[in-house]
Amino acid sequence: MDKKAVIFLLKRHVLVIVGLLLAIGFVVGGFLFKGTTEAKKTTANDEYKEQMGKRDEVKNAQVKVDAKNVGVLGEIADEYDRFTSQAGKVFTDNPLPAMSSNEFLNYLTQTIVLLNRKATNNLVKVPSDLSKRADINYSFTFAPLMDVVEITTDKIPELQIQLEDVKQITDVLFQSRIQSLELLQRKPVTEEDRRAAMTSNYLNTREIYTNSISVVRPYKVKFRCLSDGIAKTLSGFAKTKTFYVVRTMEVTPAGESSSTTVAGMGGGNSEPGMGGSGMGGGNAEPGMGGPGSGGPGGPGSGGPGGPGSGGPGGATVASKITLQPAYINYLVRQGLTASPATNVIGETALDVVLELDAVRPRNIATDPNQAGSP
Repeated sequence: MDKKAVIFLLKRHVLVIVGLLLAIGFVVGGFLFKGTTEAKKTTANDEYKEQMGKRDEVKNAQVKVDAKNVGVLGEIADEYDRFTSQAGKVFTDNPLPAMSSNEFLNYLTQTIVLLNRKATNNLVKVPSDLSKRADINYSFTFAPLMDVVEITTDKIPELQIQLEDVKQITDVLFQSRIQSLELLQRKPVTEEDRRAAMTSNYLNTREIYTNSISVVRPYKVKFRCLSDGIAKTLSGFAKTKTFYVVRTMEVTPAGESSSTTVAGMGGGNSEPGMGGSGMGGGNAEPGMGGPGSGGPGGPGSGGPGGPGSGGPGGATVASKITLQPAYINYLVRQGLTASPATNVIGETALDVVLELDAVRPRNIATDPNQAGSP
């Protein structure tokens, strides 16, 4: 066939050819779409049957779901949604000033000197780990960094945050009137920290971790205080700008309380009065001079004793005695003393160990426009 005739026929029937191609395309696309739709329909039907089966299982169960309980669950779900939407406001974002190595080392020294001064002013005993420094005693876990010449730039932001946390933790403890700071631990950051990681300044049992909204840094502190110091400390952490979580708290007695004693002052032949059981003479009558440890009494070392307080002779060495219950009961019957008081509560020093989490938002950054001050 002539080429020109073919071209002429194609041009003449081009609309018919295009229509046939489109028709074929629509038919093929329809089959493909039908197959996809059937698959989705089958999946939806299976899920529907599964949910209907669960509904029938709950409906036919012996325990019926009360509509009131469903309403309570709905209120709890709404409360949870409100809490999650507002919880982020608790974590305040306080940008820290950007510092060079020299600036941070100067700031670190100033801060440690200030913390030692605060401990002295608040009568708080602190450990001594700076033998090379005569002006300060405690490094507050930063001893390895006080002798270095330079710190790598990438480590400074984390050290700034840890130093800020240490400042806040110690400020809370000092304001709570604790007696002594026994231990403070943080996570090592620099190579100098890791070389000294086995010392008591570092917390090696826990790690810094990050979740979807925050960075959590662990700390451990041990201090000695009275019972009211614990309440003041926990209240102080609740008022800080940084969000602190008390993960664990261990409280143990720091020592045993001493027993109450009374010193005897009796002479040789004293009348019923102040003669103690350890120093009483042999001729003591019933009274405060109970059974003596000496033999038949001659003149006391100070001569004849007057009533109740011994003779005017030389000084008598006081001895510590424990009054027997029968002896105390006799004094009560004679009207010479009151009934023994019952010790309901005794105040004693306590050793407190706290494991803390400092929670900060993930987007915390250094602010180059702020200047650091201790």
